[in-house]
Amino acid sequence: MDPLARALLTAACVAALLALARRFGQRLAGWLTGLPIVTLPALGWLALDRGAGFAATAAAGCVAAGAGCALFGIGYAWASRHRAPAAALATGALAAALPLPWWSQAAMPLPVALPFALLSSLLACACGIAALRVPGAAATRPRTVPGSLVLSAGTAGLVSGAVSWAAGELGAFWSGVCASAPLVAAVLAVRLHREGGSPAATLFLRGYLDGIAGRSCLVALFALLAARAAVHP
Repeated sequence: MDPLARALLTAACVAALLALARRFGQRLAGWLTGLPIVTLPALGWLALDRGAGFAATAAAGCVAAGAGCALFGIGYAWASRHRAPAAALATGALAAALPLPWWSQAAMPLPVALPFALLSSLLACACGIAALRVPGAAATRPRTVPGSLVLSAGTAGLVSGAVSWAAGELGAFWSGVCASAPLVAAVLAVRLHREGGSPAATLFLRGYLDGIAGRSCLVALFALLAARAAVHP
């Protein structure tokens, strides 16, 4: 996908999710953020540009990144109870980086890498869902901050576009990992944390973990279909 097009798509998604968070609640916005609303289109473009085999391996990277995304949600929610948004974001980022040494499945064949990635992703999501089941208090309705929607959406779009541009140099698997970095979730979590406090961010991240579990399964299915298309074009 063209970096500019991906940036615009991401910005539009973030804007819609922020609007949903204010209208329908943080949990729904988190769930939608976790789903592959940006990942699947990116994988589709990779399949068209670089072939089904490349897209299948990139999808395995996306599934593997789900474990890091889940750990980001757990780390941020835990830190947000006692820390400011900046410190919570740093904690979440460090937690998301924990699986990096174990992502050696990049060198594994897809039939081995994909189940390993899916299992690790679903296990991390299950642990996070159990840990965040009780947020501690009812979330308040986030107040409207002038320009917050445009600022959050624009920031996410610019960062996502930059990652998309650089990821093509990293190979198929790591392109998928970079494409699934929790950038949108980070922007929204920080914004909700500032506007509604830790309960608002935690409810958002609880929904996010639900969405990641679904995303991992959907992207794994994409990987299987793409791998089959590569063998039987």
